[in-house]
Amino acid sequence: MSIHHAAPRIAATLIVMAALAFSAAADDLKVTIQMESEGTASIVGLEQPGEDYEATMWFGNGRFRRDDQDQSIITLLGDEPKVYILNHAEESYVALDLPVDIMAIIPEEQRPMVEQMMEQMAPEVEVETTDEEDTIGEWTARKSIITVTAPMGITITHEVWLTDEIDVERRGYDEATRALSGMSPIGGDWVEQLADLQGFPVLTETLTEVMGRETVSRERVVSVEETTAPEGTYELPEGYTEDAMDIFGSL
Repeated sequence: MSIHHAAPRIAATLIVMAALAFSAAADDLKVTIQMESEGTASIVGLEQPGEDYEATMWFGNGRFRRDDQDQSIITLLGDEPKVYILNHAEESYVALDLPVDIMAIIPEEQRPMVEQMMEQMAPEVEVETTDEEDTIGEWTARKSIITVTAPMGITITHEVWLTDEIDVERRGYDEATRALSGMSPIGGDWVEQLADLQGFPVLTETLTEVMGRETVSRERVVSVEETTAPEGTYELPEGYTEDAMDIFGSL
């Protein structure tokens, strides 16, 4: 075979090899989310941000990270599974073993108050799955409604649109959501219901009603990209110090 005839085959082989090399390197999924909120209602551990912003989620092999303004959360699902909640403003973090046991890591002097609060604030959770479908961004999704009712005039309604068209391992995402919701006395049960639903949420609209005041927040996926996470994405930043969990506020 002459070099003239071999050239196209060599070029084709190089293209295939380059594509394979790229796909092997791009083993992470980057999900960009638009966060929006309006209103004034808030609950300890579930305060809504006062401005709209973009959040980012990274899904790796047994690893997960989410970045929200000055807070990040990292889930590692290896031999010693952990969740790290990072406070960038204070350069600190909370480390949680999986499965998360919030009471085990709350300072001992706070536990009686937290147990009493959780008992008093224990919510009722109802889930309604529907056949309603819609196109959310690029994805076909179906609607489910999770309603959380708690004492003191608190009602939280999550309208969740889930799709089967985003291929992602949800465990890291679910564990991170459990850890964050565990900071609220009424946060945990609805997350368990969400984890049982099939698909990945591409739009979640949450109506929070607290004694007549309302907040509406929206979490909408705007892009999904296969790429390589920057170095250090799933690692603790240098210089950050470990802190204790405070269920009555931030880290």
